[in-house]
Amino acid sequence: MLHDQLQLRWQQLNGRERLLVSLAGIVLAISVVYFALWQPLQSGIEQRQLQRDAQLETLSWVRENTGRYLALKQQSGQPQTGSTPRRANELGDIPRLVTEFASAQQLAVGRMSPEGESLVVVLNDVPFVNVLAFLDALQAESGLAIEQLDITRGNKPGHVHVRRLKVGLT
Repeated sequence: MLHDQLQLRWQQLNGRERLLVSLAGIVLAISVVYFALWQPLQSGIEQRQLQRDAQLETLSWVRENTGRYLALKQQSGQPQTGSTPRRANELGDIPRLVTEFASAQQLAVGRMSPEGESLVVVLNDVPFVNVLAFLDALQAESGLAIEQLDITRGNKPGHVHVRRLKVGLT
């Protein structure tokens, strides 16, 4: 029924009107194809490229800093001449050792607070590579165990906030 009505209406149009309606139909079909298919596809491709670029940038940063970390680890792993072993034997040793190891990695301790038989440490906006070396040295050389760690992104590239580092005796 609708088809018959449309066909009757088409027959009543003169040649110029038929041409205009045909062109409008073609423009409408092209618009639907563009806005429903092509444009979402293109924006999706662009988004994926941006995500890939960001991931490649992160990967290159990790590769670059892994080398630094390994170099720092190798430096800190070398025996120190004339120094006594730094190991925690009692609860009173924990703040001293944390401060020593943080200073060795050029890290400023923001806050330390005792929590039971552990110590909670906060470091604000410090280089991630230094934090890794600090954590490695703290566990390997001090006799302390990392019980809990909460890190967030820092204000500068390559920097982090250690919101909560809980260390205790092993």
